[in-house]
Amino acid sequence: MKQHFCPAEQSMIAFEKECNWCGELESQEPDYWLGYGLQAHTEKPFDNATALYTHPPQRTWVGLTDEEIDYIYTGIEAVHDEVDSDVLCRAIEAKLKEKNT
Repeated sequence: MKQHFCPAEQSMIAFEKECNWCGELESQEPDYWLGYGLQAHTEKPFDNATALYTHPPQRTWVGLTDEEIDYIYTGIEAVHDEVDSDVLCRAIEAKLKEKNT
């Protein structure tokens, strides 16, 4: 079992295999190594062997800064008389997608 600070949940999370919130995997080590004759090995057979993963390595989550949150809120406030929570959530979601893809 692994523990990590989950950026999506903003707290320490214990998990097995994969975090349900952010998707971080328990192991970022290669699952197999490609050796001579295109044979897969569970142990690294030689120094220049190619690492094989059954899952992609996870990237670090990039959140919003306080300035970005203020900018989004102010932009919505300037267009609408009242800040609609749905509009605010969609704007935040769009910015997070932009930063994390």
